[in-house]
Parts: sequence; C-alpha cells; structure tokens
Amino acid sequence: MTSLQLTPKRAIAYFRSARADEDGSIQKQRDQINAFIVKKKMVLIHEEVDEGVSGHRAYRPGLSRLIDEWICNPAASRFEYVLMQDISRWGRFLDPSNIQYWEFLCRRHGKKVVYVANELAKEDDCDWHNPFPKQLIHVTCT
Repeated sequence: MTSLQLTPKRAIAYFRSARADEDGSIQKQRDQINAFIVKKKMVLIHEEVDEGVSGHRAYRPGLSRLIDEWICNPAASRFEYVLMQDISRWGRFLDPSNIQYWEFLCRRHGKKVVYVANELAKEDDCDWHNPFPKQLIHVTCT
C-alpha cells in the first residue's frame, strides 16, 4: 500500500518598504510571511522586493517583475498564492482602483492574494470571494 502524498501549496511573496533604512521593515515582513508559510504548510518558491521605493509610485521594479514575470506569465513555475504582509504593500494611492486592478490580475490568473498580517488571513483562509472587507481596506490605504 502506498501512502498518499499531498502536494504543498506553492506561493510567491512581495515585500516593500518606502525607505531603505526603515527599521528592518523588509525582514519583519519576511518573518511574518515565513511564520504563515510554516503554519499553512506552504512552500515559498520566489520573492520580489522593493526596498526604498515609495508606495506612491505605481512603477516599482519588484512589483513589475511580480506581475509580468510571475502572475501574468503562463511559463512561470506553478503557484497558487501571492503573499504580502498587508494590502498597503501594493502601494498607497489616492485611487484605490490601482490595488483592485492588481488583485484582479491575480484572480484572473488563478492566484489568491493573502494579506498575512490582517483579518483576511485568519484561520480557514477567509472567504476569498467576499469583496466587502477588502473594499473597506482599499479605502483605508489611500
């Protein structure tokens, strides 16, 4: 009799801090995501980082690679989740539709975005299709 082996969930992560000297912000984000990965028995296969890059800028090299080379790239390695510390890692824009657009791209390509530091990452991984809590958070990020 062979044992059934479950394939671990695969994820990529995005980290951002506005200032390069921001009191270990990237490491704190990484620690939170690593704790989440261990708890959920996931495997982190890739990460992108924008350190010292303002969240007010829509173009950021790490974010662009995340979207272009991983989320929207059918040739990229298989993964199911995009992990971030919180929704403000996308950026802090006056127009919250920027964040909604990137979340839409993830959903369109079958990727689930998880904000590990807030209520959306609670036990049972929340209801991914309930837009109400995220809409409130989108407004508060501006």
